[in-house]
Amino acid sequence: MQPKVLVIGSRNHNRADCIDWLQPFPNIEEYDSVIISLQSLTQEIYDKIQTKIYSMKEPINTVFNTNREIFCIMSKLMLPSLAPILQTTTPGYISPTNYDWLPVRIGVDSQKTGSSIIIRDRRFEKYFESVDRWNFEISISPATLSDLIAAFAHSIYPIAINKSQKAIAGSLKRATLDGKLLKGNERGAIHLLPPPTKSSIVQSIELVLDLIFGEETKPVPPWRKSIEVPKENELETYIGNKIRDIKKIQEEISELRNQVQDWDSYRDLFTTTGDDLENIVQKALADIGIKASKTERGFPADLLSKEFAIEVTGIKGCIGVGSEKVNQTARFKESYNKEEKIVVVANTYMDLSPEDRKGKFDFSPEVAKFFKSLSVCCLTTLTLFQLWKDVMLGKRDSKNVIKKILTTNGELTLDKF
Repeated sequence: MQPKVLVIGSRNHNRADCIDWLQPFPNIEEYDSVIISLQSLTQEIYDKIQTKIYSMKEPINTVFNTNREIFCIMSKLMLPSLAPILQTTTPGYISPTNYDWLPVRIGVDSQKTGSSIIIRDRRFEKYFESVDRWNFEISISPATLSDLIAAFAHSIYPIAINKSQKAIAGSLKRATLDGKLLKGNERGAIHLLPPPTKSSIVQSIELVLDLIFGEETKPVPPWRKSIEVPKENELETYIGNKIRDIKKIQEEISELRNQVQDWDSYRDLFTTTGDDLENIVQKALADIGIKASKTERGFPADLLSKEFAIEVTGIKGCIGVGSEKVNQTARFKESYNKEEKIVVVANTYMDLSPEDRKGKFDFSPEVAKFFKSLSVCCLTTLTLFQLWKDVMLGKRDSKNVIKKILTTNGELTLDKF
C-alpha cells in the first residue's frame, strides 16, 4: 500500500495531497509523511497565519511521536512584523517564529554560508546532489525553561555538516532518558533540509517524494548492535553525564526562580490590598517573629495570636476618621480584646511609589490621637518593610522590634527606634 503524503506550501505533486499556506489544513495526523516547504512562506503570508503555524504543532507532534516522518525544506528564521514593538514593551517576551510547529525551539543561523558539505546520512545523498551551497547552521536553542525541558527530550542527528562540524541539515529525533537517540524500528523524525541551489523547490520536493516512495528498507541483522565500536560507549556515557548535569541545573534554576518569586512577593506590601496584602503582611511579621493566624472573614481583626490582634488595610490616601478600619479597630477593642496588642498596618497612598509617599500624613492627627487613646500601635507598610528588611539583613534585632511594637501607642515610625 502506497504511503499517504501531504505537501504544505507547494502544488502540483501527483503523488501527494498538496495545499498552500492560506488554504484550510486537512487532518495532518491522517498522513504517513508530511513535507513542509517553508521557502514558500513569505513574510506577508506569515503575518496573516502565525497562529495557524503554532496550531500545526500538536498534529505534527502526533505524527512525529507515532514513528512517522516530516520533511522540511528550510528557510531563514522569520519573526512577525510587529515583534520588535512587542519586544520593547513586554518584559521577557519571546517572539513567535515560522518554526513554532516544531516540538522544540531551534536556532537557525543564516549569518554564515558555505560550500563545504560532509554527508553523514547516506539516505539523503541524492537530495544533496541538488545542493552545492548551504544556507543555515541549525541547533536546538532553548529560550525558556519549557524549551530547556523539551531540549532534554530531543536531539538533532546531523544529516550533513560543514567543516566546523556544525549541522547544516539534521534529523530531529526523540532521545531516551540516557540521552541515546531512539533507533531500531523507530522512524519518527523531523528532517530539516537546506533549500536546493541547483534545482527548483518543486524538483527538490519530488526528490523527497522519491525518498519516501522508493526507499527500500535495508535489513539489519540482530547481531549488528553487538559489534563493539571504539569510543561509542564512552561517548554515550559522556552524553548521559551531560544530560544528568542539565537536569541538575534545571532543578537548581527552578529552585532559584522560586526563591526569586518569594522575595519579589514582599513588594506587594506597597501595591496590594485585601487578601494579598494580608498574606504578605502576615509573612513579613512572621519573619520578624510575630506569628499570627488569619481570622474568619468579617471578624474585626485580620490576623490574631495570643499577643497580637492585627488589622490590615490598603488605601489610596491616608487613614482618616471616616475609615471603616478605624471603626473595626474600635469594635475589636470594645468587644473582643483580651490581652492582645492591637496593631493597624496600612498600605497608605498605594498608587504612589515609596519615595513619593515620604512627608505625607499616613494617619490623620485625629486618628493617630484616637489610636493612642486605645493603646493601639499603627504603622505603614513602608515602615514594616524597612523593619523587615533590617531584620533580614541583621541590622536590627527582631526582639527589639517586637518590643517596640508592643510598647508603642499611636503611630510607630522609624525615627522612634
